[in-house]
Amino acid sequence: MLRELADQYKQLLEQGNTIAVIERFYDDDIYQLENDEETIIGKQRLLELEKQSLEKVNELIFRIPTLVVDEEHQVVMGEMMITFYHKTGGLRFLKEAFVQHWENGRIVKQQFYYRGIRSAEGPGKAVNNTNPS
Repeated sequence: MLRELADQYKQLLEQGNTIAVIERFYDDDIYQLENDEETIIGKQRLLELEKQSLEKVNELIFRIPTLVVDEEHQVVMGEMMITFYHKTGGLRFLKEAFVQHWENGRIVKQQFYYRGIRSAEGPGKAVNNTNPS
């Protein structure tokens, strides 16, 4: 069952439906951590942040090349590659690993690990941003 949910999550995300992913798969009291940033708690807060981020980009492309599902422990792990065109910052790329803990068909805890957003226009160009907003 978790494998099916994880596949649906991946499909929606790769279609660029980030709001639908949050609404459908996130628990109301989700706990999300990105690197060492401040913890984000709650689906409504994540929806607000996602909507703010989406206002700042013209195009968003997700790819999840690796997805590992542990049915017994209700954990999904993988890597995500995000390419987006920031309205003021140009073309950007982010590669991150993620770990999700699921309960009752919903993500209750999610952690992202990444080094930072890079320019997608050439190698070695680091950008100081740590989120797509």
